[in-house]
Amino acid sequence: MPLFGKSGSETQQLIETTGPLPQGYHVVKILNTEVIASTGIGLQQKVIAEFRKQCKDNNLDGFANLKFTASGEVKTTLFGCADGIKAD
Repeated sequence: MPLFGKSGSETQQLIETTGPLPQGYHVVKILNTEVIASTGIGLQQKVIAEFRKQCKDNNLDGFANLKFTASGEVKTTLFGCADGIKAD
């Protein structure tokens, strides 16, 4: 999974970046999600998969400014936030 670049199937390739908004794109929507599990393994992948789904559902070109934060003792909750983007 690239943290900057294009990913996904041949039918829809998404821009995914942890960094700032790529040139030629603008923010359309803020994407938020959370994943709860008894182990932290794979939680980031689940958040990114949810962002990919939200991009597809909202006809977005991808996401930028990806951020994670976590909390919990017995169960881990991972929160994700990113900017949903479209080409200018």
